[in-house]
Amino acid sequence: MRTLLLLLGVVVALGRMLDLDQLYSGDTELHSELYNATMEWGTYKPNLFFGVKDRGAQPVTVGLVWAVPSNGGGFEFRHTYRYQSGDGVTARFEYHDGWSAARQIVEDPVGNVRFEIDFLKQMLHEESSLVSQWKALLTLKPLNPQ
Repeated sequence: MRTLLLLLGVVVALGRMLDLDQLYSGDTELHSELYNATMEWGTYKPNLFFGVKDRGAQPVTVGLVWAVPSNGGGFEFRHTYRYQSGDGVTARFEYHDGWSAARQIVEDPVGNVRFEIDFLKQMLHEESSLVSQWKALLTLKPLNPQ
């Protein structure tokens, strides 16, 4: 029986990345307080499995990390998505509205696991300011029940 190790990882990105908000300086309608609060968190990391990050100057990134047994003993950790990597892992969005809701499906035949990750974001009004909060539901299912 194969063992699957699952971690929900939080990584603080210390490197400086291109921030699209800095390209559009000024008081424009596009970057109003409402827009910025609404878009504070999102699935802005397409190279990560369940890549959610904020749009701050030093963004916090949350992603899915799991491990499967490797051929040489030990474990092989999986956290980044590489198209046609040869490891058999597939990932796709079953739906994504671009703002507040998404469902990502990740399948790993080596680990015999299917991840269904539901992302839901909502806005709260707290003391005359808007606060963006999000929740995730992670469901694991075997690809080939035995």
